[in-house]
Amino acid sequence: MARRADPPAGREGPTPGPRPEEDRPAGRRGVLIDGTLIPTQRRTGEANRPNYSGKHRRHGLHVLALTDERGRLVWMSAARPGRTHGITAARRDRILARLRAADLGALADDGSDPVVVTGFKATRARRL
Repeated sequence: MARRADPPAGREGPTPGPRPEEDRPAGRRGVLIDGTLIPTQRRTGEANRPNYSGKHRRHGLHVLALTDERGRLVWMSAARPGRTHGITAARRDRILARLRAADLGALADDGSDPVVVTGFKATRARRL
């Protein structure tokens, strides 16, 4: 019978979600939220279909990151299949509820439009 080894001291594993309320330094008003696709090699078979990102037209894993105003990493999510949208990952990790509880604002790209403060979308008729 195999036994699971206990993790080394100080390495209990990843937290289930960001906890900015625990280590909020004085003066921090908000965080930046952004996701990225980490490219991976394509495996054969249908098991790799969830890892295909139609936006990037390649296989990979999607990761969300929260940084403070100076660009220091506050939290990083677990890797998800490449087809996962950033706002879906944020909802599953309950990022917005935790930021609200910590009284922190958030800035994000246009993909998070109805939920988080985002920039303007430029069009031919409306330039930035």
